[in-house]
Amino acid sequence: MNRTMACCAVSAAFLCACSGSKPPDGALAKVGKTYITKSEFEAKLDDISPDFRTYALTSNGKKQFLEILIREKLALLAAQDSATSGSQEYRHSVEQRKKELEQRLEDYKSYLLTKIWVEQLKKSGTLAVTDEEVREYYKKYPYTVSISHILVSSPKEAEDLLKTVRHGKNFAAVAKERSLDAATAPDGGQVPPFIIGEFLPSLEAAAAGMRNGDMQGVFKSKFGYHVIKKQGENDISLDQARDRIRLVLEKSKFDSHINSLQDKYKVEVLDANFKYD
Repeated sequence: MNRTMACCAVSAAFLCACSGSKPPDGALAKVGKTYITKSEFEAKLDDISPDFRTYALTSNGKKQFLEILIREKLALLAAQDSATSGSQEYRHSVEQRKKELEQRLEDYKSYLLTKIWVEQLKKSGTLAVTDEEVREYYKKYPYTVSISHILVSSPKEAEDLLKTVRHGKNFAAVAKERSLDAATAPDGGQVPPFIIGEFLPSLEAAAAGMRNGDMQGVFKSKFGYHVIKKQGENDISLDQARDRIRLVLEKSKFDSHINSLQDKYKVEVLDANFKYD
């Protein structure tokens, strides 16, 4: 064998070795120069409905689902080799999506940073609530309060609705029809029983001076104007109230801490439409 023939033989052997390179671990199929692996197969399974996933895990189902992935891969390879991959429409859509994902990442980073900061406030004792504080709070408020309310956007409307219910119109019916509080309106304005500190301060203060069955208004909150009906008060044990009171006190301390930050970071609402009256 001469030197030229020897070189050709070596080159041919090298090409054969490359074309027959070993597939990656877990390879299920090869499409062009790409592989569909078991991990990709399982990841795609997670994206389909539970009903079809159950079938896709059967013997025939796996074959059919792999066939679907092969068809998707063929379409992708063809698209990558086409003029579409360099089109303005495609590039513009990718840039838009990139911006959206970058914003989502920034939002997540902000959320995570704040979450860890709050956890560190708790660990440092800034938001710590003692058992004695819980007991003292319970001594003042050993009960839950039940009210119904109607939320509207203007004091005039609230005054008119108060007259309406006082003249005999069913309070729950009016709440269902007119209240802006989507969470309570379907239940006739019924608010879940609350411990003082869990609800809106203005409504808590109003309910404290009312008798069961009384209907009063107009009470203002940051959400709008309220007409309320007091349903009653019920005793609650310390064991039942302990965790709820702890959260109330912890939130109060957190609110105080946040408010104190305004001395350091000046807050100014610039648009008059977003300022409270």
